[in-house]
Amino acid sequence: MRNSNIELLRIVSMVLIVMFHFSVHGAWPEGGPLSTAGAVS
Repeated sequence: MRNSNIELLRIVSMVLIVMFHFSVHGAWPEGGPLSTAGAVS
């Protein structure tokens, strides 16, 4: 039996990882929420 809380945490973490990769490796808008120097350093 799967724990739905763990599954939700996994999904959220996957989305955050994808957002981080977009912010570091390009394809992220210049004025986007992760476009600050601290997030892309």
